[in-house]
Amino acid sequence: MIITSHGDGYFKIQSGGLAIVIDPLDNRMKADAILKTKTPLPLQPAQPLIPTMSGPGEYEFQEIEISGFPVNANAKSKILETIYKIKAEDISLVFLGNPEKLPETEIIEKIGDVDIIFAPPESAKFIKQLEPKIIIASYFKNSGDAEKEFEHKITVQEKLTIKKKDIGDKIQLIMIKV
Repeated sequence: MIITSHGDGYFKIQSGGLAIVIDPLDNRMKADAILKTKTPLPLQPAQPLIPTMSGPGEYEFQEIEISGFPVNANAKSKILETIYKIKAEDISLVFLGNPEKLPETEIIEKIGDVDIIFAPPESAKFIKQLEPKIIIASYFKNSGDAEKEFEHKITVQEKLTIKKKDIGDKIQLIMIKV
């Protein structure tokens, strides 16, 4: 699996011959599927050329399992916020996006085991409850801010190439360069 960053919460996950893009800023990235953690309401029916998942639910894309969990259940909200869990190559990845408010603790049980989490600012308390092995800082202005929040030394990388056997027992904090 190869993970690259394209700014803020815009990531590309390559698993085998498949590419999934999370929160793209534009349509220039070649992808087999798109996940959107924030979607304007009401949802508009679309016929995109690329399968796009936005909102809670269970999705299966070829050999990749995707679960979407609602973040804001407020009926007055104009934005649907969703946390996604992707299971690919026996690795579980969780994308929090950049929610206005993190979800209640009951969602932690639904999410289950997490190997890698993509974490925005002010999410450290929530993330500690999930006990991921790898935290990828997203939406941070610089690596120092992420180190302070998560109280771990950070490694800055061009991309993350990883297999299940590479995930250790100690927590790693990573920032992927754009």
